[in-house]
Amino acid sequence: MNKDLSKTNKILQEVDKKFIERFSGAKEEFFNNDWVDIALVCIDNKENKLYFSSANRKLCIVDSENQAQLLVGSPYPIGGWQVEKERKFESCSFSFKKGDCMYLGSDGFQDQINRPKNKKFSSKRLHKLLSDLKGFALEEQYTHLENQLKDWKGANDQIDDICIVGIRL
Repeated sequence: MNKDLSKTNKILQEVDKKFIERFSGAKEEFFNNDWVDIALVCIDNKENKLYFSSANRKLCIVDSENQAQLLVGSPYPIGGWQVEKERKFESCSFSFKKGDCMYLGSDGFQDQINRPKNKKFSSKRLHKLLSDLKGFALEEQYTHLENQLKDWKGANDQIDDICIVGIRL
């Protein structure tokens, strides 16, 4: 059924509601109430504006001067009704310039642990890396990110799923 939703925060609220409805009758022994972190972006190329909402995720935008700016979404996930019953997802907008890059992703890259140091890669380090890579073609950025991750984790296993989506606006 089409709900005719066009605002990113309203879409997330509807997904959250349906997720909870779908799993509310699940028997506890078969369902552990996982939740979902997700980001949603709507890009208006005519106005050079993007609209962003998220459940526990951030959007990193690297501008023409290679400065990383973070848009922070709502601090809770989709689902997980034990977290908060009446969640309201926020929406924010950002004016961009042609050539700016935006990045969305899971938390797997920044959470990867370097065993000898027993430290996570960190969001701050990832955002700095993304701003350093902005001048490269997206395919080259992928290669640099992959190599940086291999160097960081060394012989250790990858501990989580990793997804980074980069888009040149």
